[in-house]
Amino acid sequence: MKLIISGMIIKLKDLVKNCEDKQAESLRIFILIICMVFVMFFAEGFHGEKNEIIIWSIVVLFTVSLLIVFDLFDLKFYQFVFLCIIIMGCFSLFLQPILNIPDEVAHFARSEIVSRGKLFINPSQQRFETIQSLADLHEQIEKTIVESPLRGVKIDDSPYYVYHVAATNAAFLYIPQAIGMMIAKVLDLNVIWVMWLGRLANLFVYSLIVRYAIKLTRCLQFPLFFIAILPMSIQQAASLSPDAIINALAILLVAFFLRLYTKEEGMISNKEIVLFLILSILIIIAKVTNICIAGLFLLLPLQNMYEKKKAVILKVCAIIAFVFVGVTYYYYTTTFAINLEAKKYFVENSVDSGKQIQYIFSEFLQWVHRFGGSALAQSEEFINMLNRFGWLNYGYAILTPITVFMFAKVCLQEKRVIFSFLDNLLVSLMVIGTYAITVFALYVSWTSVGAIHIAGVQGRYFLPLFALLILPLCNAEYEKTISNYKNDVMVILGVVCSYLLVTVAKYY
Repeated sequence: MKLIISGMIIKLKDLVKNCEDKQAESLRIFILIICMVFVMFFAEGFHGEKNEIIIWSIVVLFTVSLLIVFDLFDLKFYQFVFLCIIIMGCFSLFLQPILNIPDEVAHFARSEIVSRGKLFINPSQQRFETIQSLADLHEQIEKTIVESPLRGVKIDDSPYYVYHVAATNAAFLYIPQAIGMMIAKVLDLNVIWVMWLGRLANLFVYSLIVRYAIKLTRCLQFPLFFIAILPMSIQQAASLSPDAIINALAILLVAFFLRLYTKEEGMISNKEIVLFLILSILIIIAKVTNICIAGLFLLLPLQNMYEKKKAVILKVCAIIAFVFVGVTYYYYTTTFAINLEAKKYFVENSVDSGKQIQYIFSEFLQWVHRFGGSALAQSEEFINMLNRFGWLNYGYAILTPITVFMFAKVCLQEKRVIFSFLDNLLVSLMVIGTYAITVFALYVSWTSVGAIHIAGVQGRYFLPLFALLILPLCNAEYEKTISNYKNDVMVILGVVCSYLLVTVAKYY
């Protein structure tokens, strides 16, 4: 009898718990839908037309479905991350108008060139051959497929010449997009699919790399997921931009570092060291301004497998190699002929890298004061730009404070990785260095000589920096399980959904 009563009590408790879980799940869904109604209603450009309502309903339905999947299904977290990025990214790539991402015209041209097997650009070249379909798409730039006449237009492979293909970027950053374009050409699809399949392939590779990164690390999985699914991260991943691979590699390097730093089953193997070195070099070549992120090699506990002197020598040699690769690749990019599309801007705004450097040396103290003040003062502007979408011509201001708050919350509630004081200091210097180098690069290459305001900087350039910034910020004493993040997932999905909804209001 006691066993029967005990069993009934346990079942009753389970029933109550299930009811409470379902109530909590229903409340989250209700809150999410209400918030999305407010976002859509108050979004700039919303008119309540049929197209807007239909697309809004579909986007919200899929967002709610993702929340339900996280609440009820026993998916591995890395599987859920992959699903989120793919679904939200697909909405972004189809909703974003034609070539509506910064420099997507140039990235389209470069991807198409790579799709024909041309991996290297002649540094002296200023006119580049691509296909007539780019001209067809360019004529419809910032228009949606609904209002564009391109739906029935086939791919035109006849030659078309452009003056900007992001020539200094490494070719491997365009391989996914090139594969997507090749598929569209082989299947003889309409011209719009050249862009869409290029975007889709880029998104898919980004999703795979982030999925692997989340699976690889034992800790800080949720902060890495947060960086990977930020609206700006999704927009760039679901475009033809090389930012997809750049950001994914930064997330992967941080995840790989965490795995090696917290490794419990033994010493770091030589194979893992080589892989870490290769990944670090790829990040430097992908974007030289991210060279400081490769400094994570200094923090690896190599003393567990080598004597102290040998470990120090290995780290010093690695840093020398990183600097050599960075300086060499940067010098290589300076050998390229000036981008003719930017030449007019340079002349009109007195932009001259050589004269800018001369000014820095001749007025060094004045420059330090001006540059340092501008870099600090404009940081707010750069953060706000993380929620300026398309060609930086629309956004939703409330997303910025929500994003900043959630980033702090997600990091500070995460169990700290036990770094020494020196390691914490080094990571902090890497963060500062990444920010300073990025801003300085734009100051030299894009800002008027002697100007106070730094020109050309966009918030998206700092997404790899945020992946690094989570390391010193995570500071909790306890470890939360993934199931404890249900409310956080609701807010994060709501932020990404808001980006999609304001895109709908802007263009549909």
